[in-house]
Amino acid sequence: MQEQDHSLQEKQRTERQTKTADGIHSFHEVVYPPREVNRLLQYFIGVAIGCIPLMLFLLLTSPLLHINSFSGPFGIAALACYLALWGAAVVCLGIVPRVRFVGYGLLTMAIFSPFIWIISWRIPF
Repeated sequence: MQEQDHSLQEKQRTERQTKTADGIHSFHEVVYPPREVNRLLQYFIGVAIGCIPLMLFLLLTSPLLHINSFSGPFGIAALACYLALWGAAVVCLGIVPRVRFVGYGLLTMAIFSPFIWIISWRIPF
């Protein structure tokens, strides 16, 4: 039994050597090195994307625009972006491990955006 396995392995090895000599490679033999992930850059990309709903909320309550209402299209867009921010954070953190640190940045902004908005709303201009 071992002699048959050994001869089978030798036969496969010679076939592999002839294939590589002819320039034919199997997809299973090609191994690409994993790309380096800059985690800090991914985190700040997530923070930058997470600032979009915060900017919409800040525009909504800006005394320069005199809107002060969440019932208009800006309010609906700001609320929809904020809810989408939570969904994107969950997807990036749980489903796509390659962009996990983008999810951390999104989650950071999803948590801190209401506090930043309340603090900026209380500051008189």
